[in-house]
Amino acid sequence: MRIFLVWIWILFPGCWALTGPHEAKGPLGGELSVQCSYVRGYETYIKYWCRGTMQISCHVVVQTSDSEAIVKQDRVSIRDIRTNNTFIVTMKNLTEGDSGIYWCGIEELGWDRMFSVKVSVLPAVSASPMPAPEKEPKVDATCMESPCTWTVLQVTESNSTVHSSDPSAR
Repeated sequence: MRIFLVWIWILFPGCWALTGPHEAKGPLGGELSVQCSYVRGYETYIKYWCRGTMQISCHVVVQTSDSEAIVKQDRVSIRDIRTNNTFIVTMKNLTEGDSGIYWCGIEELGWDRMFSVKVSVLPAVSASPMPAPEKEPKVDATCMESPCTWTVLQVTESNSTVHSSDPSAR
């Protein structure tokens, strides 16, 4: 098995040159970030984020410039952090239409280095608080002797009230 992996590494030396998450998820209307990592030697190459089911038909959404500056294109930005050998893509104000297959890419003569990422936009989570359940009065009714006594404990958010038929409880 090790010999097989060594042969793959020899025949395809750049196949692990670019890595990232296989999947990224973000809420509708929110944002998500994808961090792609590359091996040393690619620091000065152009990095990009493209969309398409296949590498060859991928449409570039945003790409880096010659520096580490953040580059923005509509709702998507990219930043190459060369000292960490990573670039980060951020998609903001996500829509359902943003779901799909994207690629982290490094522009290179011949065949670009690319890594696919499945982006999923999840339904938005409600920010409004859930209404508190109404509290039922707790009734403690005991009858040990005649006449019977009863106690009703009514709980509200700020106080509690006790009602009793027993004159000594008042």
